[in-house]
Amino acid sequence: MGVADLPTLSEMQRTRRAEAKPAKGTARLALRIDRSKRRASEKDAKAAARLRDGYRNRWPGNPNAGERLEVAHFQGKGMGGDHGLRSQLDNLITFDWLTHQGPQSIHSGHKRVIPLTRDGCSGPCAFFERNSLANGKFGHWKKVGEEISRGVLK
Repeated sequence: MGVADLPTLSEMQRTRRAEAKPAKGTARLALRIDRSKRRASEKDAKAAARLRDGYRNRWPGNPNAGERLEVAHFQGKGMGGDHGLRSQLDNLITFDWLTHQGPQSIHSGHKRVIPLTRDGCSGPCAFFERNSLANGKFGHWKKVGEEISRGVLK
């Protein structure tokens, strides 16, 4: 096969066309759209959780009445898994901000919520606190309340 037998550039372009590249920024735009849909879905789920919980703190005794309410994820968003599943109603529960993120809170590891049914946080839950010891370590868990149905304490 000699040089004369090789196809010319115009013949190669006619027979084999490369697919057009997507426009610059297309992938980033798709990520933005996906993120905005996820955020809108999470915002709707949090509004539904507040409504379900009666716009009240579900922690027993409502220790911080009048504080700003927040919706907490039972399984934290940083714990992996499907983004959509973490913001479903049965994974959300309403607390005041001190119970949720304060110094002696769920985020600090001093408080814990355990759903008692397959309904997750949409059903009854048990609430636990852990005492801090003098050396800065955690003590034992103590049950501070249990619901017989959502929002109704034993």
